[in-house]
Amino acid sequence: MIYMEHLAKKRYFMLVLEQDMLGSWLLKSLYGSVLTRSHGSKLEVFESEKDARDMMFEHENTKRQRGYVYAQYPLEFIFDLIPQTLQEVVANENKPVIEKMLDLNVRLTNEDSLMNDQLQLGFS
Repeated sequence: MIYMEHLAKKRYFMLVLEQDMLGSWLLKSLYGSVLTRSHGSKLEVFESEKDARDMMFEHENTKRQRGYVYAQYPLEFIFDLIPQTLQEVVANENKPVIEKMLDLNVRLTNEDSLMNDQLQLGFS
């Protein structure tokens, strides 16, 4: 996954590369405004991983030339993409669901205001 933002224009762009169950490679492009709910997406299908990665590289370079910079995905903590130790993962698996939700709420309230704003705007 590649996540980029254009700081002056307050826009974001994300690329996600996945393989489907039939063996095709999917390149998802997600883009929109950081300030409003306006957003869009594009799905490209490729027969080979090399073709998909080449296109991903091309999209990435185009966005960098247009002023986009790499940024941290603002909602990654919701998807547990934050690096964890094995002990943290095991400890979290043993917790009841309500405790996991409380932990998520604590993490959410501890994030800076930009992340909270983006969550309320419904990144999708």
